[in-house]
Amino acid sequence: MTTSYNYARLDGTIDNEPKEITTDKSTFTTFSVLTKIENSTDWHKVLVFDTNNIVYANGAELEKGTKVRVDGYISNRYREIKDDNGKVIAKVKETSIIANKVFVGI
Repeated sequence: MTTSYNYARLDGTIDNEPKEITTDKSTFTTFSVLTKIENSTDWHKVLVFDTNNIVYANGAELEKGTKVRVDGYISNRYREIKDDNGKVIAKVKETSIIANKVFVGI
């Protein structure tokens, strides 16, 4: 039997001001991380469900422009887009990184 892993590590820069979001099920912090490889730039949505998993270094803050390392796993979910009549017109796959640990100011 083969073992499989879902592990993601991002080293990049916070691209927007982090937001705390509260739903009826949970509270979490979300922000995007910008990464660059050669001439390619990507933005990754990050969700942090436990703020105790955020480690600060050198007086850094969790804010736009801060360098971070995010360790976690990739999560996919599908969201339905509906027209004005409530009819589903598209399904969109959203990919996020669920953070197990965020190192701020690396």
